[in-house]
Amino acid sequence: MIDLKAIDNRIKEIERRRSLLEDYKEIPYEEFVSDFSTYELAIRHLQVAIQACIDIGTHIAAVKNFPEPSQASQVFTVLARNKVISKDLAERLNQAGGTRNIIVHEYLDIDLSIIYNIIQNNLPDLERFVYEIGEYLKKEGGEENV
Repeated sequence: MIDLKAIDNRIKEIERRRSLLEDYKEIPYEEFVSDFSTYELAIRHLQVAIQACIDIGTHIAAVKNFPEPSQASQVFTVLARNKVISKDLAERLNQAGGTRNIIVHEYLDIDLSIIYNIIQNNLPDLERFVYEIGEYLKKEGGEENV
């Protein structure tokens, strides 16, 4: 059974982190990359938001017995194949998952221009993920699931 409370907690965290990341849109690039505290905090917000999406996807995939992805970040492809989220969103979130892997595992080689670009252009993907998960849960169990 899908743990709605766990999903709701992660959705709230995605929304919170996305909202915090919106504030970084106003910071000029040169200022962003030259201020360690600024970009480190932005990176952490991005990492947590992406991880929460992965966690939601992994939970749904496990409960529904969808095929297990080879990497956690590929869970979005599994969700798209099973009509939980759209294919185009899955493709964009797979890229986000790759960014999360770099943040976690290759933290010495983070390209700040990529992080800045994500903040400037890709935050709506987080909103879209929350929306599509909500729509899926409505179809799965009615309004009381959202």
